Amino acid sequence: MLQLKVIPQVLSQVNSDGVLGSILLNSDGELLACSAGDPQRAKLIAAIVANVWTSFDTPSEGLDTLIIDNKEGRLALMQIGQLLLCVYGDNTVPFGMLKAKTRSLHGYLSEELAEMASE
Repeated sequence: MLQLKVIPQVLSQVNSDGVLGSILLNSDGELLACSAGDPQRAKLIAAIVANVWTSFDTPSEGLDTLIIDNKEGRLALMQIGQLLLCVYGDNTVPFGMLKAKTRSLHGYLSEELAEMASE
């Protein structure tokens, strides 16, 4: 079973090859766990992506993954229950790699967080 204090270590496993950080946040943009070189930047990204996710995700749409590319870098967002997972990197990260790393983390954390919630 996953312990809360090791979530940042789990998130850090995807931080390579241009991926700069990964964040677990709630739908209000509050950071729950992160693995990032710059924690202040992670807080800013969390606040922004929560707002963006809310504006794109509608019950009829069933949004799975949101990928954003801008001049600062690229990021991928996925929902885990009531939480959001964000993996972000620089502009050199291929979209496929970013999505694959996000899906990998999503798969692992979904199982572990569901198990924690059921106890």
